Amino acid sequence: MNEHLPVPQQPPALSAELLETIEAARRFEDLSRAANTRRAYRSDWSDFAAYCSRHSFPILPSSDRAVELYITYLAYARKPPLNPASIGRRLAAIAHYHRDAGYLSPTDMAVVKKAWAGIRKSLRIKPKPKKAVVSEELLRILPDAESTRAIDVRDRAVLLLGFSAALRRSEIVALHRADLAFEKKGVVVTIQYSKTNQEGEPERVAVEFLTSTTNCPVVALLRWLNLANISDGPAFRRIDRHGNIASEPLSPAAVAEIVKRAAERAGLDPRHVAAHSLRSGFVTTSRRRGLPDWAIQRHTRHKSPEMLNRYTHSQTLWDQNPSGDLGL
Repeated sequence: MNEHLPVPQQPPALSAELLETIEAARRFEDLSRAANTRRAYRSDWSDFAAYCSRHSFPILPSSDRAVELYITYLAYARKPPLNPASIGRRLAAIAHYHRDAGYLSPTDMAVVKKAWAGIRKSLRIKPKPKKAVVSEELLRILPDAESTRAIDVRDRAVLLLGFSAALRRSEIVALHRADLAFEKKGVVVTIQYSKTNQEGEPERVAVEFLTSTTNCPVVALLRWLNLANISDGPAFRRIDRHGNIASEPLSPAAVAEIVKRAAERAGLDPRHVAAHSLRSGFVTTSRRRGLPDWAIQRHTRHKSPEMLNRYTHSQTLWDQNPSGDLGL
């Protein structure tokens, strides 16, 4: 296996252009991050950039193929090889610099995920399940409600609607303006196709107006549609680095990136969340608040009550602990 991997001998000196790129990327860092983490990320990013330079791979943005080869090299060809925890931190650093520079992270691409899963499996490392983003954490990660930047307005709408309607990322990106029917009590979201409903009747989910408009998903959705002047076509669209709104819809990977970027901004580890964290967060929050399973299941469109158990994540040992309600 190793004979097919790019194993560097004597690394050439970094070019002036590469050094400038690395230094520019450093300035994108979140200065609120702990000093030790910043130093580790700088070191990890410099190592990845040097690897890309040796093999003429693009650096920022990089490609999923480059990242796939890099982590395989770290696990099997590097002398000595890195342990999984160190490789995971390298992936986090690569994702961090791409997000802060305004790019989608190649670490979220299928090729990289499969390679990383294979490395963990070969080393018998079991991946941790993604964290459910419950309501109080959702409020922490939302972009500023007062921001008028298109990307902030869009991301607030994606996060709030994705959570409140318990949508999968594929369902979020497939929504069109015609699928959103605004009524007196809120918005009815029509889901034409879903993971469990490929050829059946369209499914509908109702999301109510909230008393407080600040974090109301319906208000956030209306604000985005008005700002982007969307009267037909995809409801959630790409935005380039200059703030221009495209006509093309978001990709499923972009939805995951929105969740990860928001989590990192709030001080959460972006490796522990994904787009699915919104859907599982809805189920967990609803059960915490004592809502009946039949109502949750109708909203999430799960086919069986047993599936709700897989989506419910206890945050601590005290979450719904039965020992406090034994009638003693």
